[in-house]
Amino acid sequence: GASGVYHMRRTWEQQAVATHPFGSIRMDSHGVISATPAEPAGKESATASVSPPRQRTRGVLASLGAALSFALAALLVKFCATGLSTLDVLWGRAILQTSFVGVIFLVRQESPWGPRPLRCWLCLRGLLGVGSIIGYFIGIIALPLADSISIYSVKPVFAALLGACALGESLRCIHGIATGLSLLGCVLVAQDHTGHGSSKAHSDGGLNPSIAACVLLLAALLAASTSIVTRRIMSRSSVRPEVPVWYFCVVDLVVLAVLTPVLAGTHFAERKADPGWGYAFGLIGVAAFSVVGQQGFTYGLRYIPSALSTLLVQTETVDAFLLQVIFYGKVRLQSAVGAALICLATCALAASELGAYAPHEAVQREDMPQEDAGSVGTRGICSPRSG
Repeated sequence: GASGVYHMRRTWEQQAVATHPFGSIRMDSHGVISATPAEPAGKESATASVSPPRQRTRGVLASLGAALSFALAALLVKFCATGLSTLDVLWGRAILQTSFVGVIFLVRQESPWGPRPLRCWLCLRGLLGVGSIIGYFIGIIALPLADSISIYSVKPVFAALLGACALGESLRCIHGIATGLSLLGCVLVAQDHTGHGSSKAHSDGGLNPSIAACVLLLAALLAASTSIVTRRIMSRSSVRPEVPVWYFCVVDLVVLAVLTPVLAGTHFAERKADPGWGYAFGLIGVAAFSVVGQQGFTYGLRYIPSALSTLLVQTETVDAFLLQVIFYGKVRLQSAVGAALICLATCALAASELGAYAPHEAVQREDMPQEDAGSVGTRGICSPRSG
């Protein structure tokens, strides 16, 4: 009868918890509904800011995949450089990778520019990334390759320090030990690739070796800053990895447009052979692996700290060593020892981070406008008696 229906309704209302824009709504035994205010839109709880183990592992794998992609792109750049000019390679990579990322957004029918509150950070991320690459290229031109790689390999040190200062990430002894081992490994591999001498600067660089070393240190600092800014963007928002990559591609095109008139007529514009289809496919591969590497690097920083991500991406040196073994069959003990040190450092830090991941403070999402939900909880706003 009516009393039975009323009892069933009361039982259901007492047990139900409604998801409401203002929070959770619950009815007590007296028929009074109370509403628990939700956190302001765009905020996460402290537990939500900590990635589950499976997601952290996914971040590690994404960073390792990015390192492999960067190594494959570097191998194809080396092939393309045998026939194309440096500007050809840079322009081909920039145009193709921008086209690849643009197609992704076109298929999804989404805007590539991301949320308005994050656009300044996204532009900064693009500028830092392009600046680090330019500085690295300048260092390679002015100094021997071994010295350039050795100096540029200090970026995990900068990433660990900047991550601790800017994002409150942990900084422990294991970070220093792992970074030192990785740096030593990179030095061993780089020195072995160019023999044991590294005193002469390239005559065509036209830059003082001391100044070139400072430029490389600045490039390493910019690369570490790129990791910090990317970590800030990805861990505090839900933007897709393609959005920061799109900004990098656009900034890359703008910088190339500015530098091309300056570099025209120099050895950067000299072609060594007639362009063929092989070089065209090589450029496609360079752009594809560059995009995949940027995607993996950006995605990984959503779940793991910047210091760990930077160290994982530095395994690109190991991947390059393995690719050299596969394609050229050259193996030296010094390179093998250096690669082993890099792997040891990476595994030690990864195991430490995954095994004892310290919860961070609650982070504030910045990809949506801030709203104050306010206090909604009341008594007697709705009850079966009031109809």
